[in-house]
Amino acid sequence: MRRMKPKKCLIYLILGCIGYSFMYGCTAPSPSASGMKEYQSASSIDQSTFSITGIRHQSLRDAAMSVGARGGLAWRAQQINQIITRYDHTLDRVFNFHALVLEQNILPPVLIEGRYTYEQSSPEIIRLADRSFSIVHQAKFVSMPPTWRDYLFLKFVKPEMPDPSMMPRNDIERKVWDKYVQEGWQAGINQADSIFSENLGRLKRDYQGMVRYRSLLAQNMVSPPYVAEVNLGITGNDGEMSVNDRIYKITALPAFRYESKGEEWETQSSPVYIN
Repeated sequence: MRRMKPKKCLIYLILGCIGYSFMYGCTAPSPSASGMKEYQSASSIDQSTFSITGIRHQSLRDAAMSVGARGGLAWRAQQINQIITRYDHTLDRVFNFHALVLEQNILPPVLIEGRYTYEQSSPEIIRLADRSFSIVHQAKFVSMPPTWRDYLFLKFVKPEMPDPSMMPRNDIERKVWDKYVQEGWQAGINQADSIFSENLGRLKRDYQGMVRYRSLLAQNMVSPPYVAEVNLGITGNDGEMSVNDRIYKITALPAFRYESKGEEWETQSSPVYIN
């Protein structure tokens, strides 16, 4: 069995702990919890009591759910950002996209790998492959390589309170409002956790996919991007001038070298893990 390096174990442990805390570390906060309290029963109370009409009930419900969901989403996003910031130095070392950038500031393509694929086109025909690769994102020029922060940090702001006409005006409406604010709040928390989980999955997929490309490129199993340069020299007009003006264009994107049937491949590649 292939043993993982201590550093790999550490990062998977960290990511696992982060994911676990997001999945199970936060339940719906109580009405007195910081954050949600400011959205509950925010208007003055008229002590008169009367039943709520269907239209009024629906309006209160929709407004409270919307405020609660957006408030819970923003609150949870801030909490998530605080948690992942604790691991920023480790994440900087592990997800080092800068080290993967190709010449001419080209970000590598993202390759995904499948193992032991099975396809049956008819009762008499099956197709098997030990490994299969596909390109999900092609190479491109970048002024700055991405960082894990671009993937993981959540940017949601606290919602503004709705129009005063949509706020509760008495005890009965207060109960309706508070009930749906709390339901919306938990829905917002769940949405933030789902967004983070998806972002974390994209981060690992993209980074591993670029590492995988560099590995296959070293084995001559995939081609590099080809870049053409046009030197325009000195360009400009009466108001501005550029010296040594150049244009770069990717003329051929990376592609798999399947036509060689493996004859030009240098080695048998191994599974790619986060370093």
